[in-house]
Amino acid sequence: MDTPTGTSPVILLSIMGVWVLLSLYMGAKKAYFDTYDNLSEEEVEKAHS
Repeated sequence: MDTPTGTSPVILLSIMGVWVLLSLYMGAKKAYFDTYDNLSEEEVEKAHS
């Protein structure tokens, strides 16, 4: 991957850092909501039975 001569490594690293943090945050949020949804569905089934 060739970096443009005008781009400094610091800017490139900060962009990568933000992207990594964002993907980690989104992954954690998705896992949390998946778990929460599964628990909620089980609770609803127990309540209806």
